[in-house]
Amino acid sequence: MEQERRNLASMLLERAWKIARRIRDPYFRLEAYLEIARVPLAVGDRTRGRSFLERAVRSARRIKSDFPGIAAHGMVKIAGVFLEAGETHRAREILEEAIKMARSLVGYPDDQTDALREAGLLFSALGEQEKGRALLYEALEDAEIILLEKDRQWAYYEIGEAFLKIGDVDGAQAAVNKITLYWRDDILAGISTELARRGEVESALKIVEAIKESDARMKALCGIARGLMESQEPGTAEHS
Repeated sequence: MEQERRNLASMLLERAWKIARRIRDPYFRLEAYLEIARVPLAVGDRTRGRSFLERAVRSARRIKSDFPGIAAHGMVKIAGVFLEAGETHRAREILEEAIKMARSLVGYPDDQTDALREAGLLFSALGEQEKGRALLYEALEDAEIILLEKDRQWAYYEIGEAFLKIGDVDGAQAAVNKITLYWRDDILAGISTELARRGEVESALKIVEAIKESDARMKALCGIARGLMESQEPGTAEHS
């Protein structure tokens, strides 16, 4: 009975794959492939999950000449799923290939920036903090040539958020220095929260003074308060 259930599950996944292959948009086709791969991985079938992921890798390589940005971005996402599955060595290999793809995206600064940013986060998740940080700075530099002002500002914002995710206040501040739109305040709020978490409350409060938007200032104050409460010894909050 158990084997019958497995065979049926395998057949259904293969049918799903055939349907996914008919998706015309290459971005959504790769997304569908990853969704299929996650099914066996979620129940511990790493062999079948890896097989689907390797198919996705081959698909991304095939579209590289026609859709280089989607291919690079897709490879980063595939690496992320390998990492989720605990396949750290393969995740690194795919990431290195994705970075080469991203750096070859001459004339596609939006895609290049996105791929490098996400690769930086994944390398940080792999424990390679310096490499991840370097990729985020590279993405920040590449974002400068994005043509549309709003798109460029949004890229700075996303990179600033990425720096905050890895706890890099200096990197987040470097992104803030480039942002002129209201997203700037959201990054400043994140910086103040991170500083408070480190115990640098005075510096965190100074950051709050530079925040203009009320909602961002509120978030910053809540973040600092949380940092103060988390730094208390166990039981202190209940008895204060």
